[in-house]
Amino acid sequence: GGGAGRSEEAPPAERGGEVEGQEHVEPHVAVLFPWFVLTLGVFVYWILTRHLPWLPFTGVMFIIGTFMGVGTARIQGMNQLGESMREFWIPINSEVLLLCFLPGLIFKDATHLNIHLFQASFTQLFLFAFPMVLAGTALTAILVYHIFPYDWSFNLCMTFGSILSATDPVAVAALLDAVGAPPRLKMHISGESLLNDGSAIVFFTIFSGLYLLETGLPGLGEDYTWGSGIVKFLRMSLGGMMIGIFFGLGLVFCLWILDRRLSREENIVQVAASITVAYLCYYVADAVWGTSGVIATLTAGLTTSVCARAFLSDNQLYEDFLALVEHLLNTVLFTLGGLVWGSIIANSDERVGVFDARDWGFLFVLYLLLTLIRYFLFAAFYPVVSRIGIKSSIRELVFQSWGGLRGAVGIALAIVLDNEVASAELPSDNPVYSQQTNKLFGFVGGIAFLTLVINATAAGPILKKLGLVDPTPVRKEIVACYHTHGREYTIQKMLKLLTQPRFHDVNYTVVREHVSLVEHLTKEELFTQLEIFRRASQDGSRAPKLDGFWPYLDEAGPDKVADVEHERGSEMLKEIMEDLRASLPMGKVAQENIGSFKRKIEIAMTHKKNNVSAAEVTSKETDGRLIELRRIFLEIVRRQYDEMAQAGELYRRDFTTLALDESLAFAADRVNLGEPLQDWAFTSVLDVSLMTTLSPLQRLPVIKSFTHAHELDDVMRTLAGSAADGQRLPRYEVVRTHVDRTLSFLYAHRRAQEILQREFVNSAEFSEYEKQVLQESVDECNAAEEYLGRYPRAVVGFFVNHKFCQILLSFAARYVKGLNEGKLLQDPEAEEFMEEITEELADLAKCAKHVHAGEVQTVEEKE
Repeated sequence: GGGAGRSEEAPPAERGGEVEGQEHVEPHVAVLFPWFVLTLGVFVYWILTRHLPWLPFTGVMFIIGTFMGVGTARIQGMNQLGESMREFWIPINSEVLLLCFLPGLIFKDATHLNIHLFQASFTQLFLFAFPMVLAGTALTAILVYHIFPYDWSFNLCMTFGSILSATDPVAVAALLDAVGAPPRLKMHISGESLLNDGSAIVFFTIFSGLYLLETGLPGLGEDYTWGSGIVKFLRMSLGGMMIGIFFGLGLVFCLWILDRRLSREENIVQVAASITVAYLCYYVADAVWGTSGVIATLTAGLTTSVCARAFLSDNQLYEDFLALVEHLLNTVLFTLGGLVWGSIIANSDERVGVFDARDWGFLFVLYLLLTLIRYFLFAAFYPVVSRIGIKSSIRELVFQSWGGLRGAVGIALAIVLDNEVASAELPSDNPVYSQQTNKLFGFVGGIAFLTLVINATAAGPILKKLGLVDPTPVRKEIVACYHTHGREYTIQKMLKLLTQPRFHDVNYTVVREHVSLVEHLTKEELFTQLEIFRRASQDGSRAPKLDGFWPYLDEAGPDKVADVEHERGSEMLKEIMEDLRASLPMGKVAQENIGSFKRKIEIAMTHKKNNVSAAEVTSKETDGRLIELRRIFLEIVRRQYDEMAQAGELYRRDFTTLALDESLAFAADRVNLGEPLQDWAFTSVLDVSLMTTLSPLQRLPVIKSFTHAHELDDVMRTLAGSAADGQRLPRYEVVRTHVDRTLSFLYAHRRAQEILQREFVNSAEFSEYEKQVLQESVDECNAAEEYLGRYPRAVVGFFVNHKFCQILLSFAARYVKGLNEGKLLQDPEAEEFMEEITEELADLAKCAKHVHAGEVQTVEEKE
């Protein structure tokens, strides 16, 4: 049974074992190809997203696979990658191919369908997937039967037509998401693909069975009459649906019993159960019950989407994992499809038959005919489709006709047929049927190649030409409102940062040049935002210090109005200064973890109801309490680093972050030995080894040019020249790392001091120990400040100003990301915002100005 037909025994090449006359190839070589392809895919993705965004990723991977296939067939070298491709992947078993790749892809697409739109458009999708697929199969078969000079039987032509009826618009679907296409169009394209994959495999099973029967090859084929064909169709489709519902409900039950939402491991098990059910469902439906594995997996995915979403404890983990599975499978599958096709068109001696110039000509004729057939079918069904379900428009059907790419499913079915015949046909001087199926696969791969290269690449311009992605005037107003709100949000974050002493000397000329969202800030606008900030600051925040902003703000309106506003602003600033307390609020992460910190204290130590003096406490108990408080303090510092990373002040991939994290690890080891806090000393542990390694690389001309090191080093020399002693500074990147690390260390420690005092100051039992830990932290801060004093004030100010801008841009990026994740901004709209922010971050990183436009230098700076 099964949707694709089977052979009892695979040929020696399929089994990857020894073949007479050939050297034995170790089985472990098989894993090299997929991991090499995935590694290659990383670099291809980077190149496409940065330099060639109009090219589809899957299409490029197919082309790369084609060149690999041609090279492998033509070059008979015995390197391990070539062995992996030649011995294991080019002759891959057809059933293994389907079982490895299709379940994950189908399940992911099914679970991400908009269920409401899917239900509303089901009648349309049914027409696309069954009557239109059968009509397309028949039309393709008739034209091929009468035009192609290969003497194919009509059953083989129908098999060929059913293979080419399976669409795989993965590249177009990615484009539709990227440009914000209408939901109705996305539903029609994705829904048609999912359903017609199932129907195409059912039709393939029936017609390939008839073709294999007429070949007379032993053990192959099955005879179908009209009645038995209809019964087979109903069994595979309806039977697959029933099996899918069963497995979908089984998955719902599994997710229901795994109800510990706070258990990270259980959340992972939920996701593992989902993908396991997808593959098991496909296997049982296809290999055990002989129904359609595609339809079964599709139904299981839809059942999960309808019934199981509420039982998922971590939706983000679930979405991310399925997206990862889709990327891995598509990358390998499309490269593999190109690899197998390339091995065919290479016309090597290992293949039966050749793919010559005449075949290439008929390939382009076939591509043109398939395009016309698809447009004809959609035009014929348009009067019905436009009146049922969620309806459709002429423009949408024109694009849907163009977006009918061929890919994974068609290639897999062609491999199935080719392997079936190759495994059963006896060696002879004229293997007719192997030549036919080999030629058929060449055409299927060629059509996949042309649709990926032509249709997928041209889909974007056609979509825009049809006006399907043009924003409406209302949408433009909405985006403009979000831009205005983003400016207000960024200004509020700016005022919040200006309450921190480390940013009191920030200069607005630097900020307005690097952060466009706060450019052209007027005094009137600042007054308004200050009032909003004041009303929201009921938690004891300091007032923002605006000495570096006020001289550079634009006036709003006539001079008289500006003077009045200036007086009003001055009074407001004075009032805010008087009203707001001088302490900073706790960060959100710190607040969430304070309870756990207290519980640590309670568990680790035994409390007494009465106060205990230091003299009554043994040395061992004292050491134990100090050690525990020091551990807690280091954990609070770590949380501050995490908050700084979330705010964009620290980059996870930056050397500064690595040094700070490592310093806590070293300090924790020393604390466990009873030693005091000394994480400052450990912040420079990585300096010697890593900086020594990187210094030679940074001197290379290419690296210097890429990182603008020349200009940045000039800035350091200029700023160092303003120092009284004219000291000579190290290179820019070294100074940046040292200053950034020191400022981050000071901020994290001072915040940790406030949190520790706030949470434990009322505990008389720990007051003495707490004071000792706090004093150790103060000593660490003094050492850091002393180190920072080695650099001229102008140098520190340069980095503080740019760090301030970096944090503001990171806040803006998080704001846009939140709107996009909440579907308030569409992907292209959010991408436009993010590109602007990314460019500003890049400009900030290579800024070589020590004085910005309009900046007024102080007397101290001039000297």
